[in-house]
Amino acid sequence: MRHVIKRFLRYLHAERNATTATLESYGYDLYEFNAYLAERLGPRFLPGDVSREHIRDYLMWLADVGHKRPNGPASRARALAAVRSFFRYAHHAGLLRDNPATDIALPRTRIGEIYASQRLPTL
Repeated sequence: MRHVIKRFLRYLHAERNATTATLESYGYDLYEFNAYLAERLGPRFLPGDVSREHIRDYLMWLADVGHKRPNGPASRARALAAVRSFFRYAHHAGLLRDNPATDIALPRTRIGEIYASQRLPTL
């Protein structure tokens, strides 16, 4: 699946004009997702081997254990956005018959959690 992730990131850069920050964030989240799946599916698997349950289990794992610590709703939402975008791309590219990430709800977040780092200091 790693080669499909690389192809997706090149697509985001070339066709969608994604920023460097977006490419780094998506790349990080997708390679972490790939590592999580490799432990469960073995080292050689394709996007078509991933089920909706795998994605849901990954989100629960992020909430409980995370990459190095539990992740909040905003972090899980960002990871899910990357996964959903990746599978949408793979589906449209003809690599998947069905998109396993369709209709998986984003974790609930509070506005303050999402924008806390973007707030302007009060004077």
